[in-house]
Amino acid sequence: FERDRLKVTQEVWEHVAELRTAYIHLQASEQLLEMRRGVADALSASLTAVRALREAGNIGVLEVALEEQAEGRSRIELAEAELGVVESRERVNVLLGLSGVETEWRMAGRLPRLPRNEVEFAELERLAVSERLDLASAKAEVEALSQAQELTRITSIIPEFGIGAHLEREPEGETTRGPSVSFPIPLFDFGGAERARAKYRLLQARDRYAALAIKIRSDVRS
Repeated sequence: FERDRLKVTQEVWEHVAELRTAYIHLQASEQLLEMRRGVADALSASLTAVRALREAGNIGVLEVALEEQAEGRSRIELAEAELGVVESRERVNVLLGLSGVETEWRMAGRLPRLPRNEVEFAELERLAVSERLDLASAKAEVEALSQAQELTRITSIIPEFGIGAHLEREPEGETTRGPSVSFPIPLFDFGGAERARAKYRLLQARDRYAALAIKIRSDVRS
């Protein structure tokens, strides 16, 4: 239960983080579009001026061609920035589960300023390893399987006793009644297979825990 509780909570946090990241991408796309639009307008005005200079005979064909190339590139970059805003906005809509008129929301604010001091990698790694709930979930699984292995070891040694009532009619016609006790005789199965299965489940859980810890540290560094 503890493993599943932590796992579900981590999935909720991951969704929130994904949504926050998508919103920041949308803010960045909006500001990039604003910049691209300004560049395109400036180059369009510059192209108009260059063409006027060409008509006056002050510059050559090459200068006009280079200016047209730059202005055309700026228009392509503007179109890509517009597409980026649409895609980023739709990503936020999907994560929020919005449709219809709900998608007509407006975004307020711009990107926050970058922090003055960067956090050290070692501190970020320590924080991630100590706070990640999926890692805590993996640890809880290891602990649960460790306890289960001990239980399997004990139950494989101690047979399961069954206590009940006895009622049987003898061939002579007499009926006998009384308590009964039943237990298995381990002629072929001494519980070795079950103990081995529990052992390897525990080893797999430990390996998953170690692999996840390594991945978390790698994600932080990336």
